[in-house]
Amino acid sequence: MDLKEDKELIAQYVFAHERIWPELAKNISLSGVIDMQIWRLGTRLFMIMDVDDSFSFEKAQVAEGCNLVLFSTGLGTPTGDPIVPVLKVSTNTLLSEKLPDLIDFDCGPILDGEPLEEVASALMEQAILAASGDYIVKAECLEQYYFMLWKRSVDL
Repeated sequence: MDLKEDKELIAQYVFAHERIWPELAKNISLSGVIDMQIWRLGTRLFMIMDVDDSFSFEKAQVAEGCNLVLFSTGLGTPTGDPIVPVLKVSTNTLLSEKLPDLIDFDCGPILDGEPLEEVASALMEQAILAASGDYIVKAECLEQYYFMLWKRSVDL
């Protein structure tokens, strides 16, 4: 991630992250993170995490009471959850067209010039429908009630 080139804002970011709240540290640990460090080089941030086999930020979100997970993917990772809907959002239209049974929402039109506000508004509508039960997410339709390990290479 890149920070804005603003010394005052960067100083505020560093100060805010020097000591995190104990509750946040506990939740990070419960999600399977053994150790996490954020390194900064100029305005660029790098996160390095050591995680155990149970690692899942989605699991922590669900434990905290969220009622919808938005999962963005560029590879089409099939992930779902038995407790809350997982709305899978593709980062590109090619993926959405190749895997229509897995992807709930396509953000690719942004890359084609569609205004961000329009795509964001449509995504918000879809999320509200899914959270309210008026739209059944693809993972639910396919009974994908699990968290899948990441694949590092997928041929589209």
